[in-house]
Amino acid sequence: MSEENGIPDELAPEPAVPDLSAGIPTTDQVVADLREFYAAVLEYPREMVNPDTNIEFDLGVDSMQQTELLVRVVARYGLEPEEVNASVYLTLTDVADYVVDRLKSTSRT
Repeated sequence: MSEENGIPDELAPEPAVPDLSAGIPTTDQVVADLREFYAAVLEYPREMVNPDTNIEFDLGVDSMQQTELLVRVVARYGLEPEEVNASVYLTLTDVADYVVDRLKSTSRT
């Protein structure tokens, strides 16, 4: 586990990167992927990571960890990083909505 951000450096393999060839995924599809991703990265049982679980209060993820996780999520979906306050995305559903919105805006350009 990294001393700097509390996120494990060496993990079991992360879930496969989502296949975006079929188009933009739904929020529910992204949430399902994020449940697997967050559970693997944070080393929590998948059952503890639910769509409406509060990332900070229920999972104990501080703002620095939230930023690191959001950077990794954005990269998983092939999006360019942007400066954003990760702590405003309180739940996996919030993060999924952000990802889907970014994917939609990227596909329009």
